[in-house]
Amino acid sequence: MASKTTALVENVTPVDGDLLYTVDDPAGTPISKKLKVDNLHLNYLKGKNDLLYQPLDADLTAIAALTTTAGGRSALALADPGVDRLLGWDDSAGSVVAFALADIATEAAPAAGDFVTIYGAEGDLRKVNWSSLPGAAGGLANIVEDLTPQLGGQLDINTKSILWPSTVALADFLDEDAMTSNSATAGATQQSIKAYVDAALQTAIASDLYGINVDRTAASETLADTDQNSVVSMNSGSAQTLTIPPDEVGVFDYPVGGHTIVYNEGVGLTTLAQGAGVTIRALGSTLVSPGQYAICVLYNIATNVWIAQWHANSTAVGTVDTSGTPIANDFARFTDANTIEGRDATEVKTDLGLVIGTNVLAYDADVLFADVGDTFTAGYLSDSYDGGNITTGTVTPAPATGQENFQHYTNNGAHTLAPPTSPCSVIVEITNGATAGAITTSGFTKVRGDAFTTTNTHKFQCTIVKTNSVSSLYVEAMQ
Repeated sequence: MASKTTALVENVTPVDGDLLYTVDDPAGTPISKKLKVDNLHLNYLKGKNDLLYQPLDADLTAIAALTTTAGGRSALALADPGVDRLLGWDDSAGSVVAFALADIATEAAPAAGDFVTIYGAEGDLRKVNWSSLPGAAGGLANIVEDLTPQLGGQLDINTKSILWPSTVALADFLDEDAMTSNSATAGATQQSIKAYVDAALQTAIASDLYGINVDRTAASETLADTDQNSVVSMNSGSAQTLTIPPDEVGVFDYPVGGHTIVYNEGVGLTTLAQGAGVTIRALGSTLVSPGQYAICVLYNIATNVWIAQWHANSTAVGTVDTSGTPIANDFARFTDANTIEGRDATEVKTDLGLVIGTNVLAYDADVLFADVGDTFTAGYLSDSYDGGNITTGTVTPAPATGQENFQHYTNNGAHTLAPPTSPCSVIVEITNGATAGAITTSGFTKVRGDAFTTTNTHKFQCTIVKTNSVSSLYVEAMQ
């Protein structure tokens, strides 16, 4: 026996027909037996392990895996259980069977004590008592029958819409035209919002829009946010200034497009002033009121940029006083800062102080005119132009510049005597002073008469005639 054992080939895969030698009951008397490999399962293993083999239900076609999870629970996975198949417990056998949806004969509302099958997160099947579900504990069991449903978190409508019925039915969605509830949590319908806004606007237009604010009487006043869409009445007997301050959040938040009317109610003139960084644009840069009762429209066109224009009341400025019955071609004058009246020629003469015989000579036919020929019938007198004290230079008589045709001067230094530049006749008296100098002539065509001296107190009468192109000087010593 030992020799046969040592002759066996190890690790050879047995096939049908091979014999397997065994020892039966080694605890007793050993008996050698032989067993064919192909009979091993049928004659030995199957008889010992029949309990491992259970028949499959016809609806369960294949078992993919049988695994054990936490708590000793087993999960049964099916490769293909078929269409509309469920797993359930067979009450009679206590085993898991497959059945179709059609096998459920009746429907009934679940009640306490019923169970629901749940496929757990760990891959196993679990049962849950119906009483433990949220619906049985007061949660959202039926959206139609539950009159007080509650949410446990934020409601996400998943890009869908909530369709309102024709009549608002939500308790906290109000339809109040006057918004009397003044709720911080209730919603409002579109119609109620429109009605409320329309009413508010009508009230503003009727009672506040361009209402007259309290009179401003101080010498220096400042525009305020409350002056928007109102009339600012400047009412003082003395000059006043209204300053537009710079835009500042929380202090002066005048909006672009906001406007105010400034009314110069008092006799004191109102001047608009620019605050720091503020620009006021006005026609002709006129920021001062033209007078009492004038109005100015202030309009904010950009941050710290305003436009302004004073307008005069039609009964105070720019009118014509017709009480004097003015006619065409009459003159006009201002009777005060605001009124123009008509004036005829006689009134204008009086206005200008041109009274004939008092301020203006009456017309005289014997008056000589420079460009009209005439005959003298009477003599005339003339002043003598004083040429002063001559010590040097050239003396040139010039009657056309305002000097008379009769002239005189004192010789107190050497100088030159020259003819006038324009045709005329001039008589010049020369008196020697204590420091008389030699007199020379220049420019004359002809010089005749006595010689000049330098003796103190000597006098000379000089007759000068200037024609178109020649001139003459005649000197006559008077001592």
